[in-house]
Amino acid sequence: MQLQLQLPPSFAAFASAAPWRAAPLKRYAAATAPAPTRSVALDKRSLFIVEQPMGLSIECTAGALWVTHDHQPEDACIDAGQTHVVRYGSRMILQALEAASFRLHQRP
Repeated sequence: MQLQLQLPPSFAAFASAAPWRAAPLKRYAAATAPAPTRSVALDKRSLFIVEQPMGLSIECTAGALWVTHDHQPEDACIDAGQTHVVRYGSRMILQALEAASFRLHQRP
């Protein structure tokens, strides 16, 4: 049995880009969010870290994002118009594969 992995076109363009550069880092603690929704814009290759992401969903409104969690084997790539529901409580790192914006929604 052969498995074939399909990645979004934005991920392929990101993966082939070199050299890798350090990106500005933005941090956000979900527990301190004053509003149920927060909008964020990132430059290409910028990182956004959420220390306690449980109970959030991510709505990508422009560009593309790579979503990963510490100590979890599953990553996700989401493009504009897609939503990712957070299933883990470990630190979440979002990286803009291209200039991107997204909304963090606090789920009930």
